[in-house]
This record gives sequence, C-alpha cells and structure tokens, in this order.
Amino acid sequence: MKRHSGRIVSAAACALVTVSTLASCAAHPIPQARLSKSAFITAGDTNIWLAASGKSVSVVEVDGAVPQNPNGPIELAPGIHKVKLKCNDNISEQEITAAAGDVYQFAAFVDPNDHHVEGRLQKIRTAGG
Repeated sequence: MKRHSGRIVSAAACALVTVSTLASCAAHPIPQARLSKSAFITAGDTNIWLAASGKSVSVVEVDGAVPQNPNGPIELAPGIHKVKLKCNDNISEQEITAAAGDVYQFAAFVDPNDHHVEGRLQKIRTAGG
C-alpha cells in the first residue's frame, strides 16, 4: 500500500509542477503603457487548456524574424504582419493587420474531417477597447 501512496504523491507533485510551469508561461504581462503605440501577441490561457491533449502553440516567425519569446508577449508595430505559428509539428501562417491597442491570443483550430490541429491567432482586444 505504501508503494502506491508514494506513486500517487509523486504523480500529484509532478502535476502541480507542470500546471505551475504552464501558468507562469501564460502569465507574461503585456506592458499596458505600450498599448497606445503597439499591438501584442500573447499565449493567453490557450496552452494551459491544450496541455491535456499534449499540444501547444508558439510563434515561429513574425515577418521572417524569430521572436525572442515565442510564447509572448510579442510587440508589433501597427500594420500588416505575417505570423508563422507552430502547433506541435504543424506550421501555419496567418496574415494580420494590427493596430495600436490590438491584442491577439493563441488559438487552436481542429479540422473536423482529419482532426489536423493548427495554431491560429484570435483578436481578443481591439484598438481603443
């Protein structure tokens, strides 16, 4: 019985560390003072709810450049941007037109036909809002 109790405690501790790590990844704050001049990409809570499926989304490139922090926040000048997102081994590209004050969050799209999963961006805050 003690052997099983130790495994349960070990599994629970591992789960707690994993959830804490994921929460800290999602908790990178957006610098509010810069929203008047820039748009931002953030992971939000997407990778936390994707963790159960073993998937995660990250930014691979923005306008051909590798971001310093692929989970954000990634600051964007207003204008059109090409963003490459990775969801496990799948790379997808999305073009967005960002305005100062816009905030985009990672999302995942699942194709209902073949269950292919790809990363996407969804706007969660519009300029001035």
